[in-house]
Amino acid sequence: MRMQVEPVAEAVVMEVEDQVTATGTPPLVDKDLVAQLVGDAQRLGLSVEGEGGLLAQLTKLVLESALEGEMTANL
Repeated sequence: MRMQVEPVAEAVVMEVEDQVTATGTPPLVDKDLVAQLVGDAQRLGLSVEGEGGLLAQLTKLVLESALEGEMTANL
């Protein structure tokens, strides 16, 4: 099932930034990059959610990167 989404990434990221800023830690998420990724996904007809969607692809990349970092640290 494909679902087109309205570009709401900015609002979501702003909530995250508000929470992070409250702790004194700089934001880890670049809202412009997120907006660009969502926009690119929409232009390509890729859903943001669901199997093979943008969120699934990003989650996979983040987890792979974290696991690779752990494996490297343990060698």
